[in-house]
Amino acid sequence: MRRRLDYYLLPLILVGFILLELPASVSGLVSCSPNPCKNGGSCVSSPRGESYCNCTSMYVGEYCQHPNPCHTGPGPRCQNGGTCNVRISPTHGSPSFWCTCPIGYSASLCEIPIANSCDSDPCHNGGTCSLTALDKYTCTCAPGFTGTHCELKDYCASMPCRNGATCVSLEDSYKCNCAVGFHGASCSEDIVECLNSPSPCVHGKCRNTHGSYTCTCEPGYTGKNCESEYIPCDPSPCLNDGACKQIDNLNYECQCVTGYRGKNCEENIDDCPGNLCQNGATCVDLINRYNCQCPPTYMGEFCEHDVDECSLRPSVCHNG
Repeated sequence: MRRRLDYYLLPLILVGFILLELPASVSGLVSCSPNPCKNGGSCVSSPRGESYCNCTSMYVGEYCQHPNPCHTGPGPRCQNGGTCNVRISPTHGSPSFWCTCPIGYSASLCEIPIANSCDSDPCHNGGTCSLTALDKYTCTCAPGFTGTHCELKDYCASMPCRNGATCVSLEDSYKCNCAVGFHGASCSEDIVECLNSPSPCVHGKCRNTHGSYTCTCEPGYTGKNCESEYIPCDPSPCLNDGACKQIDNLNYECQCVTGYRGKNCEENIDDCPGNLCQNGATCVDLINRYNCQCPPTYMGEFCEHDVDECSLRPSVCHNG
């Protein structure tokens, strides 16, 4: 008789053990039809076929059935910037909470301050003290001040430097490190490079621009400063494997490979005009050829063949 009872009780004991081991929030055991989620929760199905309840911020639990213990009053549950965390009961009872306190506070609600290095107000002139450890801090200075303890006036706060210059705040003044092409106390004056002697343009005409200059080269010269003798095919200006042919001292001609055209072979010839794509296919231009992108029900080089779905999936149609 005892052996027979053990035979029947063993499956029940195993089922009970499995239920006790299940976590409080279980995915995969929820069916979204009908929606089992309470209190405005939404049911979400995963690509693997599992489903779970996505609760609003005011509720927690497998079915969003429990009020969120972190949202029980008008203000935050944890004080002084503490983070409230939800603890789900392993016995499916009501959840509880605990607070993760910022540096400088302790106790269950972060309500008790701990002595720290910000207590002495080390940041001057309205600066804000932020703890990195109980004995370490950093100061965030108010506008117009700088320094480790915001003790220095920031002469760069008004951004006195112009034209991309870098401002360096000194003890009682500031200094501007000018970008190339500018000078002056605030870097507001443009350097007129064309007035330099000799001219920066070695074999050309100089034209001043804001913060720089350009050179218009004489025939036979090239380079930013017209410093190099121009040789039409050295280096070759022809793109996409085009061959450069020198005509004279100033001119050249590009012999383009099939599929390209233009003075420097820079243009890919569109091969799609007059294409043979059929049945609503899209023509995609390639180099010296094209490709037909077929709709789902057609195949072939030009999408000329109708796809026989019945031969591809013979088991789709049952009893017919």
